[in-house]
Formats: sequence, C-alpha cells, structure tokens
Amino acid sequence: AHISSRWHALLLTLLAVPSFKAELAASYCDTYGSVTREYARGIGITDASSFTLSVQFLNRQTYVRELTANRSLLQRLTSALTDTLRIAGNCNSRPGERGLDPGHAVLVHRRYSPAVSDLKCVLNVEGMSRVYASLCLVGWLE
Repeated sequence: AHISSRWHALLLTLLAVPSFKAELAASYCDTYGSVTREYARGIGITDASSFTLSVQFLNRQTYVRELTANRSLLQRLTSALTDTLRIAGNCNSRPGERGLDPGHAVLVHRRYSPAVSDLKCVLNVEGMSRVYASLCLVGWLE
C-alpha cells in the first residue's frame, strides 16, 4: 500500500506538467477497454487504479475534445460500459429478451462504476452531451 500511495502521489505531481498530462490522457484512452474489461472481471481495486486519475483530464474541455476527435473517447467509454454490463448478462432470460443478473459480481460489487463515472465526467464538459447524442446514443439504445 505504501508504494501504491507514493506512486499515485508521483503521478499527481507529474500531472501538473501539460505534456505529461496529455500523454497520460492518450494512454488512458488507448487502454480503456482492456483496463475496464479486467476490472469488470474482478482484477484490481478502484483506489489503486488508473481510474482515480481520470478526473484530472476527463473534465477538461481541451483534453476531452482532443481525445474525442483523435482517439474515439466517447465510443471507447460507451463500449467499455456496454461490455462491462454484458458480463452481467442474465443467461436465464428467455430467447429475445435481455436482462442483467442482479446477483452477478459486476453489479453486486459495482464494477461498472468507473465507466459510469468517467462517462458522466465527460458528458459534463460543455458541448459533449450533444456530441455524444450524435455519435453514440442511438447505438447504445439499440
């Protein structure tokens, strides 16, 4: 725990450097699907994960717009959340029905929370909810 807290403190210090923050934001976006997939499967704890750093750039208009334009941020967040919830899919549903198993570990332990939190953070950036509606909402509702 000691090295983890020192590592986190170092990263927070480095995030004051704009070029480091931009590189970390890009890496966070690029690895988002694999990190959330592992987290949904029970690997890792929120307090010691990269999820704790996302607020440092996902609530900043400059980073969010760049990540959306050049790295498909909104689509990555949506896919990660959808994939996480699919893990909790209810195998006992009737054919043609979709459902979630409320007893599944993903739901019981709220393993979907970081994806929801990151999406919420991004959607609070000015103009991003409109962009989200045009790029992702229709697919999400299907």
